[in-house]
Amino acid sequence: MAVKLGAVAIGAVATAIGASALIYGGSQILKESSIEKTLRSDEDKFLCLKTKIAFAAGADKGCYSRDEIAALMNAPLLDDAGAPATVDLSHPTDYDRPQATAATCADWRRLTGEGWYALSTREMRREAWFVRACGTLALLEGARRPDLSHFAGGDASKTDIESLAEAAPFAIGETSAAAPMSVAKSGDAEWRLSGDGQYAVIQEIAHADFNADGLGDVLVFVSIGAEGGTATASDTGFLEKRKASGPVRFVKD
Repeated sequence: MAVKLGAVAIGAVATAIGASALIYGGSQILKESSIEKTLRSDEDKFLCLKTKIAFAAGADKGCYSRDEIAALMNAPLLDDAGAPATVDLSHPTDYDRPQATAATCADWRRLTGEGWYALSTREMRREAWFVRACGTLALLEGARRPDLSHFAGGDASKTDIESLAEAAPFAIGETSAAAPMSVAKSGDAEWRLSGDGQYAVIQEIAHADFNADGLGDVLVFVSIGAEGGTATASDTGFLEKRKASGPVRFVKD
C-alpha cells in the first residue's frame, strides 16, 4: 500500500493554527505553538537509523537532522573490533612526501579528491573499509524525505523480502542457476535468506529517498556466506520498490 508522507503533518499544523485563531479571535499575532515546534523538529530529524551503525562513532539508533548526518563524516571511523580505523595514502606526484593518514570519511574524501591513493596491498585492504563505510554515509548524507513510499511504515515486509529473494541477487562464487531461498525474520529489522548451501543476512538501516526519484527506499547492509563455512562477503545498497505490488530490487551502492 502506498503511503503519502507530509499531508498528515501539514493538516495537523493547519488544525492547530485554526483552533488558536478561534480562541484568540484572530486579533492576536499567533506565537509558534508547541505542536508546530514538534513538527518542525520531526521534519529536521527526518532520517531515522533503525540500528546502530558500528563503523561510525556516534551513529546510534535514532533520528538525525541533516547537519547531524553530515557531522558523521567527521566522526572517527571504526573497524570490526570497534577500534579506530585509519588508512595511509600516498601523494599522487611527490613520491618523497610523507604519507597522509585518513581517520574519518571527511579526511579520506578530501585526500582522494586531491589524488592521494593507497599504495601498498595493506593500505588497499584498509581503504576498502573506507570505500564501504564512506559510501554508506554519503547515501545517508544525500537522502531526502520521500514524497511517496510503497514500504508500509518505512519497513520491508516479509512479502517484500520474498520478492527480493526471487531474483536471487546475493551469492558467493559462480552459480549455475538461481536457487530459491527461504526467508525468515532473524532480528530487529533483520532478515535471513537461505538456500542451496548459502545465506544472506539483510539488515535494514534507514528509510528515505536515496536516489532522488521521490519514492521511499530502504538502506541495507547485506552479509553473504556459505552455510557451515567461513567465506563471507558484504554489500551495501538500498531496496527499491517502485510499485505497491512490487517487485523489490536491490540497488548496490
